[in-house]
Amino acid sequence: MALNLSEWRSFTPVPAGLHDAVCISVIDLGMQQSVYGVKPKILLQWELPGCLGDDGKPMTISRTFGATLHKQGGLRPLLAAWRGRDFTPDELKSFAIDGLLGKPVKLLIQHTTSTEGKTFANVQAAVKPDKGQLLQTLAPLVRFDMDNPDASAKALLPEWVVKLIDSAVPPAVKPTAVVPPTAPDFDDDLTF
Repeated sequence: MALNLSEWRSFTPVPAGLHDAVCISVIDLGMQQSVYGVKPKILLQWELPGCLGDDGKPMTISRTFGATLHKQGGLRPLLAAWRGRDFTPDELKSFAIDGLLGKPVKLLIQHTTSTEGKTFANVQAAVKPDKGQLLQTLAPLVRFDMDNPDASAKALLPEWVVKLIDSAVPPAVKPTAVVPPTAPDFDDDLTF
């Protein structure tokens, strides 16, 4: 009897299209290795109350971003579309990303197919929610901060997110100055 093992788990991707969603997680992933070197990353996760999975629970989807509001990054355009306007210079100086928790949004989901034929759902864009759009979530709202880690919050996260957090590159340790030992006084009575 052959036993075939794989890391891949079969799942039903979120359907493509525009979906009502609520931000349920704002996760600081710390410093992560990327094609551009080691960069700070965050992960946003949304629950889609109108899309039920195979288990009858609302589906979730997430996207990882560089932790920056630079105009060429992925996060700022998504947030600007979600808000319905870009950031002012003052808002760019300090934006509390925790404020996204529990906030409604419309997400545009696009499917891509891997070379192995697997279909993945991706958050392509965000759209400002309808006025008065309120959605209840089944999942708890979770905020995880690497600078102040909370074990109870981490325990609420999916295993794959915990693995990302645990794979964070530790902050660089500043080298301490090494003081060489003092040499004994020179002895000029050496024989050669």
